[in-house]
Amino acid sequence: MNTQKVKDVMIPLTEYATISQESTLYQAVLALEETYAAIDRQTHKYRALLVYDGNDRIVAKLDHLSIVRALEPKFQDVGDINMLTRFGFGPSFLRDITRDFELLQKPLDDICKRAARITVRSIMQAPAKDEYIAQEASLNEGIHLLAISRHQSLLVKQQDEVVGILRLSDVYHTILELMKKCEIGS
Repeated sequence: MNTQKVKDVMIPLTEYATISQESTLYQAVLALEETYAAIDRQTHKYRALLVYDGNDRIVAKLDHLSIVRALEPKFQDVGDINMLTRFGFGPSFLRDITRDFELLQKPLDDICKRAARITVRSIMQAPAKDEYIAQEASLNEGIHLLAISRHQSLLVKQQDEVVGILRLSDVYHTILELMKKCEIGS
């Protein structure tokens, strides 16, 4: 019986890249790039920054997709396009929406000006309730939550404070190491 807990696999907040919600998009991209260069090549690269508020409390995650979407602010006017695919709308319908709303027409034009003007606060999204897990929860519970929620990571809490992040890549690596110990004939 595996008794691993979330805290055994999570990355502590002190070891994860963070950024202020008052920072610019440009600063966020540079911070993420710096974390790539600083980490051990044996570990999986960070794909997000944890965002803190004026009280140094983690209030959001800023991932690659959020950064790319920031280049096309009209996405906010459309809503959650992913929800449309869940209701059976196909790629041609989504292309029509992209064309009709003039999305992604020129996301790279004036990128420097926009990157200096857009704040992290304006593009971050507060995590949903299913993006949190207690550090004392079993790793089995973490695996279950990652599988059903389809998030790439969960924020780990100790009482009301975020103390780390449980990444799908680290959970996968743990599963892989456990399987490799199995005595299964090929």
